[in-house]
Amino acid sequence: MSLFVDNSTRETTGESARRSYDPEFFDQLARIESKHFWFRARNQVIATLAEQVTKNLADGYRMLEVGCGTGNVLRALQQACPRGIVVGMDLFAEGLAFARTRTSCPLVRGNLEQPGFGVQFDLIGAFDVVEHLSDDRIAGDAAWRLVRRLAQRPARREARPESRPACR
Repeated sequence: MSLFVDNSTRETTGESARRSYDPEFFDQLARIESKHFWFRARNQVIATLAEQVTKNLADGYRMLEVGCGTGNVLRALQQACPRGIVVGMDLFAEGLAFARTRTSCPLVRGNLEQPGFGVQFDLIGAFDVVEHLSDDRIAGDAAWRLVRRLAQRPARREARPESRPACR
């Protein structure tokens, strides 16, 4: 099954997106985020959480970062998730151009409302994204459709409450 569907003819960067975020800032952001304490500390937290969340997933799990921008967080996720496939998606070609220099992850120009994927993901991150959305409920619904539900995954004995002595 292909990870992507063809969305090459679809317009992905609407006027509302450009009003919410000016892609001219990517250049400045790319210059400072590797050195700035805020971005470095945040990436450490995100990477640690990603490692913890994915440690029990089977090899080949899929993770999507929505709004990957310059690829700064995506690079940290790629390092934290070596057994998985980490994919970056952003509305802006300008951000993806920087991301291509920072990571070897697959990159997609698209939006969460019409993502253009032929598969679901085990984990989805949207860091510094929600505050730029005109309707976060639509984005949340779209993410929900993209994430593979726990019920669709094979059950693990340790995950079932009846297997833990305290729950009997």
